Order: sequence, then structure tokens, then C-alpha cells
Amino acid sequence: MEFRAAVMTAVGAPLAIESVTAGWISAVLVLAPAHDLYNPIFTARWASASIPGARFVELPGNDGHRSASGAADGPTAVLREAIGSFMSSPPP
Repeated sequence: MEFRAAVMTAVGAPLAIESVTAGWISAVLVLAPAHDLYNPIFTARWASASIPGARFVELPGNDGHRSASGAADGPTAVLREAIGSFMSSPPP
């Protein structure tokens, strides 16, 4: 069975992600804006690096948390392209 997931992390939320993801055979896409004060990019990079085979995409721009809301054309285009590419790629 194919499983796709989007992962978001919260600041200060302790998570032993390695123990949760160790047996995953799935496609995971982690998207994060560069200047998100609520969910700093380092947490998204860490989550992506901790999940075997995960793909990480940094959203451009200076809109922070709003980057994924369609507030600006640049991040929205990158978001759409990343999700489209991810969803059309073969499962692991």
C-alpha cells in the first residue's frame, strides 16, 4: 500500500522521530519556508534528515509562516511544483 505524508514539526515539541520512522517505507515530503518564526527551518531539515528517503524543499521568500498560504507568487509556485512532482513520482 502506498503511503504519502507531509510532515510539520512544532517548536519545542520533543519527538523521537527515529523510533517512529525506522520501519517506514513511504514517500515523505517536508516543505518549509526559510523565515518561519513558528516552525524554524532547522526543525524541518532535521525532520527530513531523520526520515529515510524524505525529500526536503525550502520555500523561497520572506513571508515566513505565510509562505505556504499563497501570500506571494514565488513560494506558491515552488510549493505547487514540489507537491506536483512529489505526487507524480513513483513510490519508494
